[in-house]
Amino acid sequence: MKEAVRVAPGDIRFRILLAQFYVDSEYKIQEEGLPLAKTLVSEAPQNAQARDTLGWAYFLTGDLDRAFVEVSQALALDPALVRAYVHMGTLLEARGQVAQAVQHYQHAVELDPHGLFGSWPGGR
Repeated sequence: MKEAVRVAPGDIRFRILLAQFYVDSEYKIQEEGLPLAKTLVSEAPQNAQARDTLGWAYFLTGDLDRAFVEVSQALALDPALVRAYVHMGTLLEARGQVAQAVQHYQHAVELDPHGLFGSWPGGR
């Protein structure tokens, strides 16, 4: 990912993928993932993937309030962003709002029944 960013520094998609790598892998979140996600959102505040990635980084670093704001923004910007529904489900579950969490998980599966979140056993 770093090489892709180096070769195409103006393409935000590669920088988002790099930030998602850090966050999704739970690798260097504080040192690399969170700062990169913050930068991406400041550069492209209307980018739902950047907002979702920042929200997930906040969640993983224990800042549930900021996580909720960012993931909510991501869903408002792109109501078809499957990973944001999964992340919101996890956030709601962490808040003890299990029924709402289940609705978000189910919506993620409906949006992408054969994708990463819909293809697990029982996910169809």
